[in-house]
Amino acid sequence: MQALLASRNPESVAKVAEEVAAAAAAAAAAAAAVAEGEDEETRPTATATQQEKRQPASPPSLPPLASAETTAQPSSEVWKAPEEDEEEEGAPPPESAAAAAAAPASLAAPARSAEEEAERLVEEGKAALRDGRALLRASPAAADRALAAAAARFEAAAARDPLSVKALGNWGNALSAAGAAAAARAALATDAAGAEAAEAAADAAWVAAGDKYRRVAELAPGEPLAMWNWARALASRAGLQRAGSPSDASSAPSAERLLESAAAKLDAVLATDPTDARAAREAGLVLERLAAWKQPGGKARRDALRDALSYFAEAEALGAEDEGGEAEAAAARASAALAEAGRQQQQRR
Repeated sequence: MQALLASRNPESVAKVAEEVAAAAAAAAAAAAAVAEGEDEETRPTATATQQEKRQPASPPSLPPLASAETTAQPSSEVWKAPEEDEEEEGAPPPESAAAAAAAPASLAAPARSAEEEAERLVEEGKAALRDGRALLRASPAAADRALAAAAARFEAAAARDPLSVKALGNWGNALSAAGAAAAARAALATDAAGAEAAEAAADAAWVAAGDKYRRVAELAPGEPLAMWNWARALASRAGLQRAGSPSDASSAPSAERLLESAAAKLDAVLATDPTDARAAREAGLVLERLAAWKQPGGKARRDALRDALSYFAEAEALGAEDEGGEAEAAAARASAALAEAGRQQQQRR
């Protein structure tokens, strides 16, 4: 060792000597610590605050997912993701699952990105939304819980990915379904106060749903599904205003405005796709209702009735389905009302 040191220049020798002395001092200190009985368990640990800072932030708690005994058919109103295989992309094959579970944390799969986490939440929300719709008649209370869980997951997904059209659109769908549930409670209420409270809740839910559809339309201009659902939310709000009593001057302007806005949204859908039979049928229904709020015998009422009949004819030509004969009944009412308006106009002349 001394021969090796001598072969170096004086400065290097001095430097090495210093390093050797430092190492010896460190070893002596370590030996003294051991002699005093210091070990790993008695060494200072991080404070609770420090440990807390090291932990990742916990995600906000979400309502539990409800389950329906019967699963509703997927609705066309749900923003759908492409069909995926059951096996999660990037998951280990079955034979390596045990080995993956035993792997150290440093070798675990990387955390999901914000977009991936948003997608997972959307899929959970869609399942809860379908359950909520399936439970509406059988168990309204369970339906409310499922729809609340769905809305919470879509909201969380939108927080992680604010540009996700699927998260925002489906959030609107969950709110629309909640509005329908509240409207159903209003119809079954046995007292005026209960009915009024339920109607207020329905209107608030549909307003909130409209805000989500508007955001989708901003992110994806011309998106027909957003305009279609937005139109239905607007028409549903108008339905709360007692379409059977159009003489109520206090609510007529608001109902007219809502129905006219709904008709404009459906026109936008048909401008994007003139072959959309469902939109043509819905436009006819909206305009037939709108005519009931117009002045009897006036031009605005006649125009609305003619437009409604035109849309019904277009929907029929496109092969639109008419479950329950709703469009057929509305077309018959529109034809009769238009004929009556024509007779009144002749009498005035």
